[in-house]
Amino acid sequence: MSLNKKKEHGFVMVESLVSLSILALFMGVVFPFSLELLTIRAQAKVEIELSRFLYESALFYDMTDPKNAHFSSGKATAASVETNKSIRLYVEDTEVRSIEFLSAEW
Repeated sequence: MSLNKKKEHGFVMVESLVSLSILALFMGVVFPFSLELLTIRAQAKVEIELSRFLYESALFYDMTDPKNAHFSSGKATAASVETNKSIRLYVEDTEVRSIEFLSAEW
């Protein structure tokens, strides 16, 4: 009877080592993938905020009175520059989005 219990102890040890190695392999594959998804999500949030900033600039655009505005939300900070025919959105002095008006009737 005691010989049979020793065999079971050895089996439990091997079984737990195999399961831990499978778990470690799974975490080695899934963890970098999930980190990449989180960074892609953060970049997408910034892109959406920039598009919203440009939309808000265009929503209140007045060709007779061009103005500059600064936007800030979360990690996104931008400045919009309006001219009589376009709106340009800048992040750290780099143009990231723009709208040009070809014609408009008011």
